[in-house]
Amino acid sequence: MSQKQAASPQKKRHPKQSSTGNSDPVQPNICGLKKELKKYKDMFEHAPIGIVQSTLDGRVLNANPAVAHMLGYDSVAEYMASIQNIAEDLYVDPQRRQKLIDMSLEQNRLLNFESCFRCKDGRIIICQLNVRTQRKEDGTVQYLESFIQDITELKKTGEALKQSEALYRGIFENTGAGTIIIEEDTT
Repeated sequence: MSQKQAASPQKKRHPKQSSTGNSDPVQPNICGLKKELKKYKDMFEHAPIGIVQSTLDGRVLNANPAVAHMLGYDSVAEYMASIQNIAEDLYVDPQRRQKLIDMSLEQNRLLNFESCFRCKDGRIIICQLNVRTQRKEDGTVQYLESFIQDITELKKTGEALKQSEALYRGIFENTGAGTIIIEEDTT
């Protein structure tokens, strides 16, 4: 061995170290996974509709800020601490929760299920739920994932429209005289 070789010993590479100096070839993959995780966490946190993961026995496993806000809670933590049993604490008619569970288990997903929920301040709102049953590999239910939208105003507007139509239909059909509707020409 020459003196030059002895004076500057070569660095030993770690067995997992690549020639580019990256000590862990898995590191870029982990960074990519972290970015994906952040993307989906942001989507969950900023979704405009409520998202709740719950057990069949009514425990809330996870919830997003939209559902807490919709039900009048200041935070997700307050919502989760207040709701011990979804059927009893949230549903106006607890039997609706059981019906939702039964239908979800049968179909693995449930679309456009409507139910009335009790808010923190006692208000009643009408909600539309779309539910997905998440199962483990062995087929047992892990949790229900619910996407919840407050449709109270939509329902009120629809009901007001029906009443208005009935009123005008009654007037038109029961008037003894001929009725003519004249529209203003806007052309």
